Amino acid sequence: MRFRYAMVCSSNQNRSMEAHALLKRQGLDVASYGTGSHVKLPGPSLREPNVYDFGTPYKQMFDELRRKDPELILSVKLAPQRWQDNAGDGVFDVVMTFEEKVFDSVLEDLNNREQSLMKTILVMNLEVKDNHEEAAIGGRLALELCQEIEGNESWEDTIDDIVAGSKIMKKSQETQEDSLQQESRYQLHQIFISKIFKSHRFFQALVLYSLLIGFGFGLGFILNVHIRNVSFNPQLFRLSALPPSLSSSFSTPLQPQPEKVVSLNDTVVATDDGDEGQKGHSLVKPENVMHNMTEEELFLRASKIQEKTLKKTKKVAFMFLTRGKLPLAKLWERFFKGHDGLFSIYIHTSDPFYVDDDIPETSPLYRRRIPSKEVGWGMVSMVEAERRLLANALLDAGNHRFVLLSESDIPLFNFSTIYSYLTNSQHSYVDVYDLPGPAGRGRYNRRMSPVISRRNWRKGSQWFEIDREVALAVVSDTTYFPVFKKHCLSNCYSDEHYLATLVHVMFPGKNANRSLTWTDWSRRGPHPRKYTRGSVTGEFLRRMRNREQGCVYNGKKSENCYLFARKFDGGCLDKLLYFAHRVLGF
Repeated sequence: MRFRYAMVCSSNQNRSMEAHALLKRQGLDVASYGTGSHVKLPGPSLREPNVYDFGTPYKQMFDELRRKDPELILSVKLAPQRWQDNAGDGVFDVVMTFEEKVFDSVLEDLNNREQSLMKTILVMNLEVKDNHEEAAIGGRLALELCQEIEGNESWEDTIDDIVAGSKIMKKSQETQEDSLQQESRYQLHQIFISKIFKSHRFFQALVLYSLLIGFGFGLGFILNVHIRNVSFNPQLFRLSALPPSLSSSFSTPLQPQPEKVVSLNDTVVATDDGDEGQKGHSLVKPENVMHNMTEEELFLRASKIQEKTLKKTKKVAFMFLTRGKLPLAKLWERFFKGHDGLFSIYIHTSDPFYVDDDIPETSPLYRRRIPSKEVGWGMVSMVEAERRLLANALLDAGNHRFVLLSESDIPLFNFSTIYSYLTNSQHSYVDVYDLPGPAGRGRYNRRMSPVISRRNWRKGSQWFEIDREVALAVVSDTTYFPVFKKHCLSNCYSDEHYLATLVHVMFPGKNANRSLTWTDWSRRGPHPRKYTRGSVTGEFLRRMRNREQGCVYNGKKSENCYLFARKFDGGCLDKLLYFAHRVLGF
């Protein structure tokens, strides 16, 4: 055996274990992992899975599930293991993932590790649906590729030939007329580990290529460690060129505005009978934003609610699009403190089963999670989640501005400064530009015509700050979104194009054509730079807050160009709290 292999899926149950079992039978040195927050197995319904912690013995799961269902599972190892917690126990030569969000998690984890060994790792993604049939096909392909790599003296130079020569690839070429739902994305990354100053290590992702594989069906399936009828939507991706890198030149810092606590005596909430407002009854801090409305009911109600205020007090809706918990929650809690009545919070989690029991009742984030669905990076489900957040936020007639944030975002100024900037602005802030080439115009699907023409096709950052008129247009949209949902697939990345295109067509005069969220794309790769604890300094934050070249705000030049910044990992929290008062002003 020349190499050590790792098979990785979300729960370390079906796809990774299918491949693990096949490789193990062939005598290859293999381990398997999951990247999710917990292990999910089928339950009474898709929304009620059986949930276990990583490390729970398979035998315990087996015994419990057997009492509920006679279907048996076989054992390949003692218990499911989480990649982020256990993969450090060995060095792998080849890592195979079976879902793009898992691939993304593995790369993110590798980039954040400290390593001293100079070594090349091959990381591949085989996009495989989480069901028995495709898990068996994916396992066979993984075994075949590993056997080819194992027997090749110079696989680093011939990996494309290895893929092209696989039997399953040839089979897929014979059935190329299969539908898009039978396609799989195959992506290769070489991750090169190197040592730099101050013991910081990093992985430099070298994108080799992206190949399209159509899995042929009809191959027999092998039952291993999995349960019947597991079926989740696959996440399909392609890597592409990134936007131009942002300049790192800044001006001297602007002094933050003094904190002001504004009391809200009267608020308005829309009702079902004519959307009339009522005093003394507010959606500012409801007991819970969860509801039982269907999506159709939610969007219909949201599209009918009009903005009404009694004393001209406007609120800002902060909408968090997250994978699960908010690692920087304490920073945001300090940011919101003392400003009740001027903001609303809505949280959408990619994990629809996430429970925020760890959030104290005194927190402004308490019970702010809306009904959520699983989200795939770069997929149309990302846009659906954004529209879902907007629809829930629009139910509160007092919300005037709407900000989309991620769990890795931070505020660069205190609440008063950001509130004033947004509520007094004459524009919405959606990044919109026309980008020639495959990463821009090349993603346009001519089937979108005539509703969306190539001339109107635009690209931009998904992180937006918009007013209520634009938010209503997005939620009420029955013209453009259905076209995106039908034709902006696979390598289209609808979250980078939908809102930019809609705003370009419908609101060209009221958009500032820029985002208020700082993002650093100076490093080539599928994701922007992620800041760790060592990156956070007072001077670093000051540079983000003020831009020497400036921007335009309400027709005048301003050095205040960014109100938020990303991506900061949870390890930055203590330093961000330290600089919150000293630099950020809260």
